[in-house]
Amino acid sequence: MSRLTTNVLSLFLIQGANYLLPLITIPYLIRILGVKGFGVLAFAAAVAQIFVVLTEFGFNLTATREISINRANPERLNEIISGVFVLKGLLLLISAFMLFCILFVVDSQIETKIYWACFLLAVGNFMFPGWLFQGLEKMPFVTFTNISSKILSVAAIFILIKSPEDLFLAAVLQSAGNVIAGLIGLMLINRVLPSVKWVMPSIAMLKKLINEGKYVFASQVSALLVNGSQTLILGFFHGANSVGHYAIAEKVIKAANNAQSPICNAIFPRSSALFSESTERGLAFLRKVFNWFFPLMLIGCLVLIIFASDIVQLIAGQQSEETVLILRILAFIPCSVFLDNLLGTQILLNVGRSKQFMSAILISGIFGVAIALLFVPIFGAAASAVAYLLSQLCVLLVMGWHVKRSGILNKKGVLS
Repeated sequence: MSRLTTNVLSLFLIQGANYLLPLITIPYLIRILGVKGFGVLAFAAAVAQIFVVLTEFGFNLTATREISINRANPERLNEIISGVFVLKGLLLLISAFMLFCILFVVDSQIETKIYWACFLLAVGNFMFPGWLFQGLEKMPFVTFTNISSKILSVAAIFILIKSPEDLFLAAVLQSAGNVIAGLIGLMLINRVLPSVKWVMPSIAMLKKLINEGKYVFASQVSALLVNGSQTLILGFFHGANSVGHYAIAEKVIKAANNAQSPICNAIFPRSSALFSESTERGLAFLRKVFNWFFPLMLIGCLVLIIFASDIVQLIAGQQSEETVLILRILAFIPCSVFLDNLLGTQILLNVGRSKQFMSAILISGIFGVAIALLFVPIFGAAASAVAYLLSQLCVLLVMGWHVKRSGILNKKGVLS
């Protein structure tokens, strides 16, 4: 089995642990906490996702690329690894201070505790060196520990969550898997890379990492506007109950999106290396990826539409016409996300067009927020779904325009 195939399978298992295992708990949490309690949990997690993106700062892509390119240079690797951890640590402290300030406006002491419990997602993100393992194409080293931590988290939810008063504990347990995985990931670094040494990164290295990450970070903030603003806007105008119905469908779509993430994440180091050799080789590789996987994505989206009612019944443990409608509106987003990744992450970033990559998502994020602010106050959760879909399609169109305008798809031998 090739290294690429092994990494795809490993990442698929990890993403399954991250998104499909928690999906198992949804019917139980809705029954125990109620749709409103589940909505509170989803809203707090959406707030925490802001700090996950801040602590990531685009390093999941830019640091992965640097590790992939410099894997044969131990001294350079040590400085990159140390620099990423220093910067992520500083960003985590900034995030904690920001949350502390935000929570001054929250009256309920219980809800304040829930936000801090969900903040553990950012703590786990800081610790987990996924960018390092992806860059080295050695993801199998963390597959077992990642899955094990998520299974423990899910099992604890079923065992310990018994009443609506356990909402805070549910938030802690949902985040705990990330923290456990992060701790084990840190312990595995020396096994994956025995030559690693912790060094004081130079100011030049820190500036380089920041400069390389800033455009991806800006694009990920914009992506948060595309993917997460609808939950926040819906919660502000319609409360936790509406968020609960929307979150059920959104979690199904996110599970579908992240089922493809192993493919996209595993091919990024390979495409980066090929693009560093020649644009033609990188594009030819991505054409093969498209031919193999896009038909599967399309079939998956059709399944979501046809069986939306059955999926909602299975996932939520109850039937809801509102949730079914939301799921059908969102059903084609996984196809769009796959194409976005090929055009943006795999092509634009690898040919040095980070600004165009960022602008595509920024434009789409602003567009999605504008649509949500106009229609969500009137039409509620269904309008949130439409805003999410339209903003995601906007990303695809703008990225496609940037790629076409660059002329790189017309390289000789790529499209023949």
